[in-house]
This record gives sequence, structure tokens and C-alpha cells, in this order.
Amino acid sequence: MMKLILLLIALVAGMLAPLQAGQLIMALFMDHYGLLGVSVQHLNWQRLTGVILITAQVFLIRKA
Repeated sequence: MMKLILLLIALVAGMLAPLQAGQLIMALFMDHYGLLGVSVQHLNWQRLTGVILITAQVFLIRKA
């Protein structure tokens, strides 16, 4: 039973992590260019580091 629960958690994480990464990247793009009336916030190293770490997380989850 525990193996089934762990498998389900891994499957859900494998589906949600790319979705979260895509939303974050799109939000950075929209913030940088001020799309849809949002205030412009230029890309800085902290935000870029966050995107890199989330993207690395996606690759690690997919590889496991």
C-alpha cells in the first residue's frame, strides 16, 4: 500500500512540476514586458535563479 501511495505522489509531482515551471516562466515574461497591463518588473538575478532551480527540479523529477 505504501508503494502505491509513493507512486501516486511521484506521478502527481511529475505532472505538476512542468506546469508550475511553465507558469513561472510565463509570469516572468509578462512582468518583463508589462503584458496584459501588469507593472513592468525587469528580470534580475534572483528571479533568474528561481527559474533555473525550478527547471532543474523538473528535469530531476522526470529523470527519477
